[in-house]
This record gives sequence, C-alpha cells and structure tokens, in this order.
Amino acid sequence: MAQSDFVHEWVVIWVKCFQWQAVATFYPKSKQMKTLFAVLTYGCLMTTILSSCGDTEVNDSVKVMKMPSFSLLKLDSSGVINMDSIPNGQPIILMYIDTECHVCLDEINSILNNAPISKNWKIFLIGREPLATLREYEFKYNLNMLDQITVCKDPGLSLWDQFKLKTVPSTVVYDNTGTLKKRIDGSVTVFDIQDYINPKRS
Repeated sequence: MAQSDFVHEWVVIWVKCFQWQAVATFYPKSKQMKTLFAVLTYGCLMTTILSSCGDTEVNDSVKVMKMPSFSLLKLDSSGVINMDSIPNGQPIILMYIDTECHVCLDEINSILNNAPISKNWKIFLIGREPLATLREYEFKYNLNMLDQITVCKDPGLSLWDQFKLKTVPSTVVYDNTGTLKKRIDGSVTVFDIQDYINPKRS
C-alpha cells in the first residue's frame, strides 16, 4: 500500500472513532439493544481495520476488458510496441516495475523460477525511468536473453493512467483471448497470476 493511501486509511479510522464517540451519547438503555449496538459497533470496527491492512489490492474497478490502445518504447529506441496490435493466443502480463524495487525483482524471479507455469506467457516489464537505467537493469539480470520477457518504457505514462495504477509493482493480467482478468496493486505471485488466467472451478 502506498504511504499516502496508508495515511488516508488511518485518518478514516480516527474519524470513525470520533463518530462512534458521538454515537455513544445515544447509547441504548435496554439490555437487548445494548447487545445489538455492541455487535454492530464491533463489526464496523473490524471491517475498517481489516480494510486498511495488507500490501496488495486486487482492483476490479477498471473496466478495460480488452487491451487498450497505447504504445511502449523499446529500450534500444528503435521504435514502439503498439499493445493493441499484439495477437491473441497467449496470456499477456503487464508488470509495472522500478529498478530500485526489491519486491519487483522478487516477482520477476518468481516467474523465472517457475518456468513450467509461466513459459507460455508474454511478459512486459514496464518502467518510467530513463532508458539507460532500464537497459542497465535488463542486462544486469539477463532479461535480454529471455524471449518471453520484454523490458520497455511507458514514455507518456499511458499505461499508468489507463489502468489507474497506484504503486509499484502493479500487474495487469490478460488471458490468451486478450480479455482482462485482473489488475493488482502490490505484490503478486506466479501462482496468483496462474489462478487469474485459469480460475479454479469448484
């Protein structure tokens, strides 16, 4: 969770606490109503606290069901990748990263270390840092040697704005038909991505 979001959540909690303080003025007198009041208050408190915890948010509010039209810059500056022209047939994973983000690197290693799961995915590692910084990162971790991974830059923050991303890492998952399955703010494992692509049927 981004620091600004964390602060916001705790401000909300304190405001609600003061609201409950005001409500206490009208605390019910009968035993039955006191019990009901206590249960409702406890439920509200737990819901508020739990909603403010955790580093990962699965966001379904972005209703971009098909790959939108935006371009990513190749690291060699030879041109752009038009994302809406990529053919269907394999899952597409868009991962917004930062070269100083250790969680991002953990996610990348999780994918690489579980090749039997991720080998058919097309993965775009997308940054907004200078091209030279992204190129250094690509070579440092030998990402340029992997056909399934493309490191590129979001020059106009098109992806960031299109999907209303909040933090790094953020991941957008499309299945092999080009349909949006999930958009995740924060960390995600290769197994989570697999379940988003191929939901388990009960």
